[in-house]
Amino acid sequence: MQVHQLKTDKEKKDFLTNDLIERMIRVEQRVSAHFSKPCKAHETEFYRSLSPEKKKNFVKYLECKKKKKYFFISLLAIPILMLILVNLSFAGAVIGRLPVKTSLLNIVFILILVIGIGIAIFLLNEKGKKERKYSGHVGVIDNVLLKKYGGKVFKP
Repeated sequence: MQVHQLKTDKEKKDFLTNDLIERMIRVEQRVSAHFSKPCKAHETEFYRSLSPEKKKNFVKYLECKKKKKYFFISLLAIPILMLILVNLSFAGAVIGRLPVKTSLLNIVFILILVIGIGIAIFLLNEKGKKERKYSGHVGVIDNVLLKKYGGKVFKP
């Protein structure tokens, strides 16, 4: 599920190119990890073989993914923080508590919190589905590579 629509053919091509690069790097990382030589994305042979322009686009793609992740986390964290701040008592025990009244502001914050939790659960569920599907595809590629190279390290 894409958060925003890709507007031009160039954006679609760039997204698909970067997605393919990420998948190939992950496959190489999994194969390396299988042979007890884990490596980071920028240490893989596939990443090193990219042109400087593709490297720059790929790094920008990864940063954009990270920003989206933090954005969705903040969508959940901000309502929780607001609820905590609204329910704080700044006067302490000096002023006695009034009978508890449910204000419209509290109802709105609780509604935002519930909606945020619902969105977070939905997104985590979608991410889990995508990861299960992805690992199934990568598993097929791993099996083919392991059969073809018989336990040797694959270097493109």
